[in-house]
Amino acid sequence: MSGLNKVNRSTSKQAKPLTEDKILLLLETATLMEAALLQVQRDGLLRISEVAAVQWTDLSVMADGTGCLLIRRSKTDQEGKGHVVFLRKQTVDALVAYGVQECGRIFPKSTCTLRRRIKRLTASVLGEEGYSGHSCRVGMVNDLVERGASLLAVQTVGRWRSQSMPAHYARNILAGQNAVAQFMG
Repeated sequence: MSGLNKVNRSTSKQAKPLTEDKILLLLETATLMEAALLQVQRDGLLRISEVAAVQWTDLSVMADGTGCLLIRRSKTDQEGKGHVVFLRKQTVDALVAYGVQECGRIFPKSTCTLRRRIKRLTASVLGEEGYSGHSCRVGMVNDLVERGASLLAVQTVGRWRSQSMPAHYARNILAGQNAVAQFMG
């Protein structure tokens, strides 16, 4: 029976990572809303439900043009204690270009609609399937780990309870950095 369980066990299908190079390609043809969506989701390592819920009043723009975005509630923060994420100046600029409003959600679309927009954009520009509303989050994890960020640092910024998910997302990058890879040069 245990052998049958191993055969029938299916691995979850991992969203393809939208790494920095792919994001730059997407931004060349993205609408203002899509450009803001991709950059906010990537900078903050936001889940699609988190990006769909953020409001204009959650955004604070700093004197240097960077921003802080309050995530009021998330999968790992059901009590709603909140978490603040950093946004690059380019991301704040994309939000301003998209159109600042006084109130309401920044992306007044359902999570399903936002997922479809990302899938449609990636399919048309990159010519590949397998990208999802989680691809910006997975891509940023890969980019951070590739540039030397520790799993603990990635866990913290991504608001995970353990290092297991960042390690899973970056498993190919980590394999290329392990002792054998370093030894073999």
